[in-house]
Amino acid sequence: MLVVVTNRKACEEPLIERLRKIAPARPGLVVLREPDLDDAQYCTLADECRDVLAPFGIPLVTHSRPHTASDWIWLPFSQRQLPGKRKIVSVHSVEEAAAVDDAEYVVAGNVFGTPCKPGAPARGLDFLRGMVRTLPRKVLAIGGITPENARSCVDAGAAGLCVMTSAMTDPDPAGLIMRIMEACK
Repeated sequence: MLVVVTNRKACEEPLIERLRKIAPARPGLVVLREPDLDDAQYCTLADECRDVLAPFGIPLVTHSRPHTASDWIWLPFSQRQLPGKRKIVSVHSVEEAAAVDDAEYVVAGNVFGTPCKPGAPARGLDFLRGMVRTLPRKVLAIGGITPENARSCVDAGAAGLCVMTSAMTDPDPAGLIMRIMEACK
């Protein structure tokens, strides 16, 4: 599964236009991250995103706002106990991963260096393998995922991959997503 995580500030065009370019590639999920928006702005944008994604059968995952969730929600580890229908929880250690018991997926990263976390060291494939040993087939890798390194994450046991910056900045985001998915076959 490939998950696109939004960052509208990284896009050259409005986020909705970027999603119109991404949707034909049919990623498994799109996460509306956008932490700086107030609830009203976030809900309006979420509705617009759902309108773009629905014809392609792509679920929208809301981020850190349980009251805005429809089917999916992405929560930070500190909020993992909040109720949710289908939860994705971000973790940063094997200990955190072991404490997550009701999430459909955990997100582990940053596996590789990434522009969205400048200066943060890559945790690497050994980190990812440790997460997978803790929660087999539930781990999504995030952080610096490219067509060139995507396969190594799958080989390390990741159930899927998350991309953010590259999906928001690549001139051909659908092509990028399709190249990453092809690399994982």
